[in-house]
Amino acid sequence: MWEEIDKSAILIEPLFLQKMEHVLNMAITIFRNHMSEAEIKEYLIAQTDFNLSSIAVYHGEIIGFYLIGDNHVPADLPIDNLLIPENEYKRILALNGMEGVVLGVLPDFRKEGVGKMLISNSYAIAEKFHKDYIWGQHYITFNNLPEWEKMRTHFASDDEVHYTIKIF
Repeated sequence: MWEEIDKSAILIEPLFLQKMEHVLNMAITIFRNHMSEAEIKEYLIAQTDFNLSSIAVYHGEIIGFYLIGDNHVPADLPIDNLLIPENEYKRILALNGMEGVVLGVLPDFRKEGVGKMLISNSYAIAEKFHKDYIWGQHYITFNNLPEWEKMRTHFASDDEVHYTIKIF
């Protein structure tokens, strides 16, 4: 689609409500093997805080997004699933966090740093809203844990999901 990408033309912007439907349709392609289209939309609308979320735009087109929720690390993770000491987990539960619900970048723009730009922007948002950490759930079938471990600590896993966190 794009011949040569001018990285300086990639802008990170807030996700406004009027762009949400387009972003949800993009997200469906990421989760379609895990949930129905209706379940995906319902889940993402319920989990996303528009004040915390952002999009990547290239020449007026949305090329990526990072949906963020005002959700804390689950307090009910089984101790057997933790990869960190229980006291560290309890310390995290007392902090104020946010969840990286879903990060998506169009295939033509992967390996161009768009995801890193969106993630970096999420750190600025965390600071602005006085968040102590950002965490996320990663389906094991996505096989992307090594990428997330470059930026976050892998702190728990279960049969379907890996959990990662970055404490600021």
